[in-house]
Amino acid sequence: MRAFARCSRGAGEFSALIMYPLLMWTFFTMVQLLMLEVATLATEHATEEGARAASVILADDPKYWDSPVGAARGDRMKAIEAAVKTPLLAVVDAPVVRVKTNKSAYREGDMVEIEVEFDYPCTAPVGRALVCGKRPAKTIKRVSKMPYQGAGYEYGS
Repeated sequence: MRAFARCSRGAGEFSALIMYPLLMWTFFTMVQLLMLEVATLATEHATEEGARAASVILADDPKYWDSPVGAARGDRMKAIEAAVKTPLLAVVDAPVVRVKTNKSAYREGDMVEIEVEFDYPCTAPVGRALVCGKRPAKTIKRVSKMPYQGAGYEYGS
């Protein structure tokens, strides 16, 4: 029995068997966190692009849109959402976003505030359990402001 207790053959394999899953779990968690940080930076950029687009689109000539100047609805909002989705295509193939404005109509001197909620899908095999929990996606929220670029005159017909 004493010979068995002193035998250390296979101790390295046993240690590797214990440590390998922990190392893989740590690695994939770090990968998921890094991917989430890239998605957060892309969402920040997309929000700024959306605010920039909104400040110009909302003031554009109404003959090109289905709503009056300054109205944040219809085709104008679809164009703003498209401006938000474009930078997020670097992160996912089909971004799921919700775009909100702080007002429904804008006038000269107003600040256009855009809030973007982006559902980033957690895809790392093991790390998503710790980073995203049981949900398949992590919601990233960002807000950006730009001054309304509307002119102080009415467009002619």
